[in-house]
Formats: sequence, C-alpha cells, structure tokens
Amino acid sequence: MKGISEPIVAGTVIAGTLDLSAAFLSAWITSGRTAGSVLRGIASGPFGDVMRDGGPLAAMAGLVVHYGIMAVIAAVFVVAARAAPALVRHPVPIGLAYGSLTYLVMYWIVLPARWPAAFPNTTPVDVALALAFQLLFVGLPIALVAARYRPARKA
Repeated sequence: MKGISEPIVAGTVIAGTLDLSAAFLSAWITSGRTAGSVLRGIASGPFGDVMRDGGPLAAMAGLVVHYGIMAVIAAVFVVAARAAPALVRHPVPIGLAYGSLTYLVMYWIVLPARWPAAFPNTTPVDVALALAFQLLFVGLPIALVAARYRPARKA
C-alpha cells in the first residue's frame, strides 16, 4: 500500500494532540489535575498503578502509550479506507461515526477491562465529554486526514 504511512502518521499526530489537549484541559477544569498526572494515569494502564506516583519518565511513558494507541486507531481507519474508498467520500459523517466506534471500544471495553470499578462511567456529563472528544478530536480528524491522503482514482 503505497503512501499509507503518511496519513497514519498525520492522523496520529493531529488526533493524538487534540485528544490529549482536551484531556489535559478537562482534567484541569474538573479536578485541578496537571498534564503530568494525566500522562502518568495513562501510563498506569499498561504498566500498573505504580506509574501514578512516578515522575517525568512515567509521564513520558504515558505520552508514548497515548500516541501508540492513537496510531492503532488511525491505522485501522486508514487501512479500512484504502480497502473501502467510500469511507472517505464523505469524511465528516463517517469520521463522526468512527469516533462513536472508538468511544464504544475505549470506554466500554478497554478502560473497563483495566479499571472495572471506574468504567464504564455513565454519568451524563462524563459520557457527553468522552463522546464529544472521541467524535470531534479522534474520529473526525482521522477521517479528514485519510480523505486528504486518499489515493488518486485510476482512469
């Protein structure tokens, strides 16, 4: 698949940065948590709760984990769009739908598997924020990037 890495990297960087920025702002507004604490929380997913009390290296691990997860999310969509070009003919509704799918997977499968006592969180505000972040900052930008990088049609 020629040229597939460019949209995956671009989608990862754009969606990953938007999503992480939203998480930082939300954590700061709702609980006064710092960006470092958010990143250490992300690192605690695969590496255990000890990361929550870590320092800069734990935060860096969280950053790598976050962008690693986002790379998988972007790659899934880009590969699917290459196989089914209809996915990028109308990137806004498809991207919003993909954001909904990523919300369901992350908040109803992945996070509850790691933290069953805390997820799924079904309070209306938490659901609305998480869903909005996934639709607007993950699904939509990835679909728009995939549409921008779609291969030219063969004549």
